[in-house]
Amino acid sequence: MAIMMIMPRRNFSITRSNNQVFSNAPSSQKEETEAPVQDPTALENGDASIEQSQLASTTTTTSAASIPLSGLPPDCPSLAGASDVVVVMKTGASEVMDLIPQRLLTQLRCIPHFEIVSDMEQDMGAIHIHDAVASVSEPYKSTHEDFAFWRQLQDHHSRGQDMGILKAGRGWELDKWKNIPALHMVYQMHSDKGWFVFIDADTYLGWPNLLHLLSLHNSSDPWYIGSIWSYGSTAFAQGGTGYIISNAAARMFEDVYDDAHVAKWENDTSTACCGDVMLANAMNDAGVNITAAVPLVQSEPPHRLEWSDGMWCTSAVTWHHVRPYEEESLWGFEQERAKENGGWIANFTLGYMQIPKPYTYADVFDHMVQPALTPLRHDWINLSRDRVYTGPTGDHGEEDYRWYNDTKWWDLSEDDRRLVWDGLSDVEKHSIYTVETCQKACEDDRECLQWWHRPGECHVGHVVRLGHTAVTEKMVKEKEDSNTSSGWMVDRIAEVREKFKGCTPVWDFG
Repeated sequence: MAIMMIMPRRNFSITRSNNQVFSNAPSSQKEETEAPVQDPTALENGDASIEQSQLASTTTTTSAASIPLSGLPPDCPSLAGASDVVVVMKTGASEVMDLIPQRLLTQLRCIPHFEIVSDMEQDMGAIHIHDAVASVSEPYKSTHEDFAFWRQLQDHHSRGQDMGILKAGRGWELDKWKNIPALHMVYQMHSDKGWFVFIDADTYLGWPNLLHLLSLHNSSDPWYIGSIWSYGSTAFAQGGTGYIISNAAARMFEDVYDDAHVAKWENDTSTACCGDVMLANAMNDAGVNITAAVPLVQSEPPHRLEWSDGMWCTSAVTWHHVRPYEEESLWGFEQERAKENGGWIANFTLGYMQIPKPYTYADVFDHMVQPALTPLRHDWINLSRDRVYTGPTGDHGEEDYRWYNDTKWWDLSEDDRRLVWDGLSDVEKHSIYTVETCQKACEDDRECLQWWHRPGECHVGHVVRLGHTAVTEKMVKEKEDSNTSSGWMVDRIAEVREKFKGCTPVWDFG
């Protein structure tokens, strides 16, 4: 067994940047992004199947994605700035019925102008869904391997089959072809709008916070805003966290959207990894620089977020990888806040328009996270990962994670591992045995705010994370015990939270 310092597992040469404003110049960073995890034993995601709902769908053929403010549901306020924003949600035909209905009932419900782009033309009730790849040149659609899945989608749909069974297909390869055509398509439809906000179907958009953010900036300036990551020499706004493009930036893009550039972009896309990287290349060709907006835009959902000192007073604009139950909770939080604050307003109005009152990560923490924190919770993994104790020797699944000073546990000899183990206190060594001994290790570490334990392992965390259930669908069916427990140092966390009571929201970019 082994002791190590946990860092996120990485698998691709894509890097997330810190929060800076810079031009889309070549980057030398080559760190890698976290790979998808499907098994709760891999620590980070858990089994989503028992936490997600099956959503009903409708199948009529009217198109009405742009809703006049007067046509919004009666409980939706007419927010200042809302009519100048187009929200573009990107999805895939094989997941439309799983993801979009709930979005239409929650975050899209009060947005007057939105479009949904996919890889197949279809209708969902009154909502038309656009095929963003339809405009790609015919040779690619006919022969490129990425479009084999697109042709399969069209055939499957033409025969009236369930598109959901194709979710295991090659949708990711097809997805990269959507970003550039989607911007062109949406600008052609809404060239009079000031802002274009692109999100994925598993992204939650904090609508009142977005409107406040945009009110601080001029759409006549060329803004391309998002969470900056790097791929080779390209700095790009990561698509899952969402990116914002002003009218001026979109016009600059349109100015270079000609046959020669489209041919170049399609050729590059054919061998590229990702559509958001290709969009960044196109914006670079148009002379549009990129601006970072982290932590205003988030690559994590609330249950995985590290609630650290740098974000309590920052306003949350987007969350990524949001599960249906979290979307429901975030939407419910916004509705409750609207009622408490007179309908998303800051106690004054501008004509008939209401002024959205922004909220912070601290507000979300108080609503969604703090009530769930207890000294002990069974069948729960709270994602503590700053110190992981698993014994002096052995080969465990976490040993390829980074350790002190980027040295990997793999690189240490058995003698070196034993020396590290021998240097620990008795409390640390004993932490792997029981829930109580793991909790004791956290109590003795003044920086520790939480811990989780399963037989032979103790994980200690120095920041607050909520985490997820340790129970899988298989465990439920077979009535198995997860043998996993978590706990939080509630008093210490309360002290951290108290430092940021009543803080003023920070809008720190540009």
